[in-house]
Amino acid sequence: MNQNTSPRKCGTSRARLTALLRLLSDPDRLPLYFILAALLTYLVESLSRHSPLAALVFLWEAPLAYLANYGIILLTLLLALMFKKRIAAITMLSFVWVTLGIAQCIILYTRVTPLTAVDISIALSVITIISAYLSVFQIILICLALVAAIALVVFLFIKVPRHSVRWKRLGILLASSFAAVALTIVLGFATGQLSDQFPNLATAYNDYGFPYCFGLSVVDKGVDRPEDYGEELITDILEELPLPETSPSPPESNEITSPNVIIVQLESFFDVGYMEGVTFSDNPIPSFTALKEQYPSGLLTVPVFGAGTVNTEFEVLTGMRIADFGAGEYPYRSILSEATCETIAYDLLASGYRTHAIHNHEGSFYFRNEVYKNLGFEDFTSIEYFRDPTFNQTGWAHDALLTDEILGMMASTEEADLVFAVSVQGHGQYPDDYIPQEGDVTVTGGLEDDAVRSHFNYFINQLREMDAFVAALYEAVMALEEDTVLLLYGDHLPTIARDEGVTLSTTDFETEYVIITNYDAPHALTDEDLCSYQLFPTIMHLMDNGEGILNLFHRTYREDPEYLTLLAALEYDSLYGKRMAYGGEAFPVMEQMNMGWRPIKITDVYAEGDYLYVKGQNFTAYSMVALDGKRTQDTELLDSDTLRIPLRDAAHKLSELKSITVQQISSKNELLSETKPRACRPQNGTESIVPPEPQSTP
Repeated sequence: MNQNTSPRKCGTSRARLTALLRLLSDPDRLPLYFILAALLTYLVESLSRHSPLAALVFLWEAPLAYLANYGIILLTLLLALMFKKRIAAITMLSFVWVTLGIAQCIILYTRVTPLTAVDISIALSVITIISAYLSVFQIILICLALVAAIALVVFLFIKVPRHSVRWKRLGILLASSFAAVALTIVLGFATGQLSDQFPNLATAYNDYGFPYCFGLSVVDKGVDRPEDYGEELITDILEELPLPETSPSPPESNEITSPNVIIVQLESFFDVGYMEGVTFSDNPIPSFTALKEQYPSGLLTVPVFGAGTVNTEFEVLTGMRIADFGAGEYPYRSILSEATCETIAYDLLASGYRTHAIHNHEGSFYFRNEVYKNLGFEDFTSIEYFRDPTFNQTGWAHDALLTDEILGMMASTEEADLVFAVSVQGHGQYPDDYIPQEGDVTVTGGLEDDAVRSHFNYFINQLREMDAFVAALYEAVMALEEDTVLLLYGDHLPTIARDEGVTLSTTDFETEYVIITNYDAPHALTDEDLCSYQLFPTIMHLMDNGEGILNLFHRTYREDPEYLTLLAALEYDSLYGKRMAYGGEAFPVMEQMNMGWRPIKITDVYAEGDYLYVKGQNFTAYSMVALDGKRTQDTELLDSDTLRIPLRDAAHKLSELKSITVQQISSKNELLSETKPRACRPQNGTESIVPPEPQSTP
């Protein structure tokens, strides 16, 4: 009987599926689009809030905001009516919303900052750290799900029936729907259920909904143009500044001191003593605590929590406020990928300094190897240029590596130096099953959850090692014969500061800073709380350096009631306007920025036995031999002066090779720099055809 009925059942099922597809494809069945939009809205909000109940609470407490999010999803689904194979199109659009919802759900398990459009644009830059947050199984599962979803969409575009597009009717439908959504948003603003100001991104997503906030992050970019922007506004601002051209006696401008400046941004570094009701076996940061008591220090308000290091970095280097930019925007990925602006590096370059950046992580992380050229740095040393780097249990490089690198780059120049160092050791994720080792600082009370206690037991011992780095760097600075300023600060709190049972006596956006000098600075500083965009002018004031418009602006207008409004005007003028404050001129791009402060060069290339040897200087584990531009994956590092590759990779064409170079390659197989070419020395011992060059090029 089964053999007789199976074809009939199969035919019936196929007919039902075909009928359903035709039903969904029929433009006269618009209620189905409205129903699907409602289901997607509820699903996406449930995923975003990690709770189906929380999505219903959002609907109850902010119905206009919920309706606006529903309208945004509905508008995108109605775009499917523009396609002849609209069932495939609506499946694709639904898949996009479900994917965004799932991505938001996963991201909020690993950090506090929600998903924004910028996260998608920087995905390739940060993809190498995904293993720190997801297991291999989870990554494979996600990839399989994506492949399956894409295959389904392709299948539907091939198989589903075509329908004509009724453009006039569709235009009226889209226009009326857009107007309805716009009216809902206006009413949401009028009732306070919606806003375009996101002082706290995570809170905004919770208050206003995921589709609305994510959509705003797509279209809201840059600093808004001031209503009164023009020459008169900028001139009025500049008139109050003690500029050399306008002031008969600038503040001791002829007696500017030129101490070295070392700025160290400490990853997730904070004083766990601010955790209420939690006790530890010892203070994990005794050195930093002592420095706070001895030198000017205070709380530091930063723009991010749990992630977004580069936005704190941006504020410190430029003196600009992230709050003036678009929702969730990363200027490193938007405007600074194509424009330059005033930074402490450019200002100190104008004062005769050498400017260096250093980071004990990948050079391409957050596109620093590209952006630093627009921030005034002459060289950038990333982990690919470190000698013998070491790493902690979760794969982040130890901060202790930075001490010798910082001192080395300063010793390599005769001029005063600016060194901007970005640490990474304190980076999450933190293990759920960490077992304290002998001698560890441990949590002794106040955290009941085993996983949370494990997070903090691991984290505080990373803090202890970072504090040891701080102590070593401090001692080295105090031993220098050159005048030096040392600024230390935390970039943001770690995500675990919001773990279960954790309550802070500070806000989520406060870390700490301390400013140290090994000499008597022209201006004494006192303890005070600052914002991260005020650190740059504070350091310049300490040194009595009056270079730079933004530098002088902060020092002149800080107590002015219009301080932040006028700052936004200068930000717009500098990055998006006519640069009137700078005479219409842009800061030069540092096209010749060197990757690595130690020049990498080849001194000899020769064949011996079964190998081709490349001799030179400053090779690292990330160095790779390239034959006529083609990388040799079997490159072996023997020591910092010697690389070798199996001769089988080159023997058959040694006489034909035009060039041999050494490339520095990131873990994503990206080229960071390459030496000048060198030819192979013939085996008869004659000299090379191409002479060695002194340094690597970016």
